Amino acid sequence: MIAQQAHEPGEGRRIGKLVGAIALVAVAAGVLWYSARKTTTTPKPRERTAADFIVAWECDKGHRTEAPGAPGARPCPTCGGESFATFTCSCTDGACGNTATMQLRYDEQSLPDDMRWRPKGDWIKYEFPPKCPKCGHDMRPG
Repeated sequence: MIAQQAHEPGEGRRIGKLVGAIALVAVAAGVLWYSARKTTTTPKPRERTAADFIVAWECDKGHRTEAPGAPGARPCPTCGGESFATFTCSCTDGACGNTATMQLRYDEQSLPDDMRWRPKGDWIKYEFPPKCPKCGHDMRPG
C-alpha cells in the first residue's frame, strides 16, 4: 500500500499563489522586453534631399540645364561659369503679384543652405518659406 503524506492546511493555495506570482512576473518581464525592443528597432524614415530630384540649374549669364541637386555650384555646360539650382516663386499676397527667381546653394547633405534672388543679391541663410523681396509676405514655389 501507498502511504499517504499529511499536508498542512492551505499548502495548495500557497503553491498556487507562488506559481501565479511567478507567471505574472514572467509576463510583465516579457511585455517590458518587447516594448523596449520595439521602440529601439523602429526604422527612421529616409528624408529626401535635393539629390533625389532633377532641378533646373542656371548661371549668371542665364544658361539653363537640368540635373540632380548637388552640394555647391555646378559648372555651366555652355560657358563654364558657376550655376546654381534655380526655381521661380510667387508672392502669396495677391495685391503684390511679385514673382522672383531664387537660386539655392546646397550643403554637403544636399539640403538648402543659402539662397539669393536671381540675378542679383547677396547669399542669405535659407529660410522656408522664403519672403517676398518686395512686400515681405511668404513666397510659394511655382
